[in-house]
Amino acid sequence: MSTIARLFDFVPGTIIRSSEVDSEFNQIVNLLNGTTTNIQTFLQLSDATLPTLKVNQTVTGVASSIISLLAAGVEKVKVDGNGRIHSLIPRVSTDPAASIATPSTSAPFVVASTALVLNLNADMIDGLHASDLQSISSGTFLTNITISNTEPYLRFEDTTDGKNDVEFVLLNDGTDQQLTLRRVSDQQKIQRWNVDQGTAQFHNVVVLRADAGADVDISIAVGGSVPDQHLTPKLYVDNRKTVWGVGAYFNGVILTTMRAGQFGVPKNARSFTATHLRIIYQLGTLTGNTVVEVRQNGVSIGTGTLTNTATVNTWYINDIADVILAIDDVISFHCTSAGGHENVTVQIEGTQKVSTN
Repeated sequence: MSTIARLFDFVPGTIIRSSEVDSEFNQIVNLLNGTTTNIQTFLQLSDATLPTLKVNQTVTGVASSIISLLAAGVEKVKVDGNGRIHSLIPRVSTDPAASIATPSTSAPFVVASTALVLNLNADMIDGLHASDLQSISSGTFLTNITISNTEPYLRFEDTTDGKNDVEFVLLNDGTDQQLTLRRVSDQQKIQRWNVDQGTAQFHNVVVLRADAGADVDISIAVGGSVPDQHLTPKLYVDNRKTVWGVGAYFNGVILTTMRAGQFGVPKNARSFTATHLRIIYQLGTLTGNTVVEVRQNGVSIGTGTLTNTATVNTWYINDIADVILAIDDVISFHCTSAGGHENVTVQIEGTQKVSTN
């Protein structure tokens, strides 16, 4: 391969004979009309303000061509009259159609359009590799999902009617399937499942229970949850138990010398168990804490306390160790500390075993 060579030196004032320059002109003609295959075109320019090669197509549009690149006589790439680059022949090789070598800190090209690029495949999206993204097929996640954040949440929203209907389905049949909510760090089950509105429905056979040894009550509440709201039918069906409560009233400003009414466990009663105390007041000028002690045959079994910041007409609950009340036991209520509370009511509550006879 060579470039065009000078075959004849021109001498000023000397007649030029056609036979002497014919071969030299033929090199130029053959190069321009594409009949030569062994002459290389080499253009060189030292002016940075001018293009080395400038081609002008006087007809614009997609149908026209500014530059056409061929291989073995077949057009492979062209630049049309609108300045777009076209790869014309379908590729049969797996090699890339374009290879752009740039430093790792530089972008290979700049896109100044927000229009969708059809069939664009990319392994990296905003710094994330494709393997870091969840794969879906027809709306189904193909791998496990982990949400990692400071306050993670998963939200399901029905955009059609705003009902936010959510259905959890275990597809595979089996006898030991469980839907479990738990904290991964300590393997403890989630503490609450809140149904803010609507109805929680359980189909077929359902068992609601607290784990063995757990200090947990099963409750049903309408509206907001209510502390210590026992599920009485559940107690009755499983344990043949019902709930009971007996209260005592201190009229006026409570004093440490006061003792409210007492009661006795009736004849033929069985398995009375006291589990907690509740205390409330109606008014007063508070100066300290009020403590009411509940005694079984003169021995303290627990206390109910109202602090100097207690809210009027609000029940306060004090759990006590379960105490079995026997037939003819006497339960009495005594004020051991007075803090200005008025019209105080103390109630002892618990469960009773129901006879199966």
